[in-house]
Amino acid sequence: MEAQYFMIAGAFLICLPFINVRMPFLLRNMFIAYTFAIYNLAPLVFFADQNEIYQWSLEFILVLLLFMGGYSIGMRWARRSIQSLAISRPEAAGRDGIWQPVLLTLFCATGVLIIRDIVSYGMVEYYSGLKLVATIQDYGKLNARGALDQILNFVVSTITIVCLATFVERVNAQRGVSVDPVRHNLKKRTVLRLCAIWLIVFPILQFSRAGLFYGSITYLAIRTQLIKNVFTLKFIALMGLALLFFVYVGLVRDQRLGGTARVNSLFTSELAPWTAYRDIKENMDKLGYQHGNTLFLPFVLKVIPRGLYPDKVQNSAGYYMSVLYPDQFNAGFVVAPTYMGDLYLNFGICGVCVCTIIFGVLSGRVDGILIYQHLQWFGIFIIVFACYISLLRDSLSNAMFNLMVAIVLYLFVSKWPSPRSSNTPMRQYSGTQSS
Repeated sequence: MEAQYFMIAGAFLICLPFINVRMPFLLRNMFIAYTFAIYNLAPLVFFADQNEIYQWSLEFILVLLLFMGGYSIGMRWARRSIQSLAISRPEAAGRDGIWQPVLLTLFCATGVLIIRDIVSYGMVEYYSGLKLVATIQDYGKLNARGALDQILNFVVSTITIVCLATFVERVNAQRGVSVDPVRHNLKKRTVLRLCAIWLIVFPILQFSRAGLFYGSITYLAIRTQLIKNVFTLKFIALMGLALLFFVYVGLVRDQRLGGTARVNSLFTSELAPWTAYRDIKENMDKLGYQHGNTLFLPFVLKVIPRGLYPDKVQNSAGYYMSVLYPDQFNAGFVVAPTYMGDLYLNFGICGVCVCTIIFGVLSGRVDGILIYQHLQWFGIFIIVFACYISLLRDSLSNAMFNLMVAIVLYLFVSKWPSPRSSNTPMRQYSGTQSS
């Protein structure tokens, strides 16, 4: 047992120099933290033997080095971009005022959808976990109406996060010309309130523990960028709220499903994707390499809900569960195998390595927006940051589809009304990289 802890401690010491403590809300920090937990803590929690822990630790070191190699390329890409592009510093004019009524309208639409669900189930039943259980048990069995509801929820949520990211970007870009101190700027206080409603209040109303946890982290990242100061007490209070809500929802859901979960098992369940990845590795003789069949076609067909097309090709999570655990799959339980398991199922360890480098390049490029204060693209950072854990944890086809739709919509929305097209002076911002 001591040797196992020694190997995990060694892996931690290796990744420690790559963590940027001065800028905690970077994609690279999220990648390192999540992969460390999956590769090193999960095998220990699920009682892997010493040799297995050693092998997983070695794979973690390989993944970390490949990611950081790609990340350095992405950072050079970001540095060249900031040197070649002038950054728009728009005047604090009223042109951005359109986003507040747009967001309020979208918030009202989301509120109507939430209220409709609460009314259909009844408030007591909704908040006692019935909606959560019904979502699990009805997986892949929705009728046409349920499929249309899925489409409506996806469209409203995607448009809202894109408009919110665009509004944050516009307000943040005014920092360079704002006369008032940032913490007293009315627009910044307004945008933080809107972010809090979408990222914190709505997940609580929807009984979404993952939504609240990731929303809280995204909110803190936005707050840090806007006001350059996050009080420790507020940080602890917000994360404590997310933690308590996480535990409560997990216990309620398990009780509804007839289980007897304990608090510690709720946290270890978040490491369950490692078991899916391990199952894929150990059962490739049954699963067979898919060569992209569970990646590309599910990505293209994601736009069609399964309720409208029940025979739609399964993604990697659905495919491996249907082959190895058909009873659990038919009951609606699916465990995503992380992006590593997704790629291993399709292309083996080479696919994991190549995609990890690509992840590093893109993460470095997006982090460069924050590090070099490339303010005119801060909305892209928010959108990717909000989806990043999903990219690492969930089925890659689903997560990539959601991200790509959001980015394409952002590129369209951000051009109207566009401060980049205004006649405001253009100033080159010279950023410095934080280590």
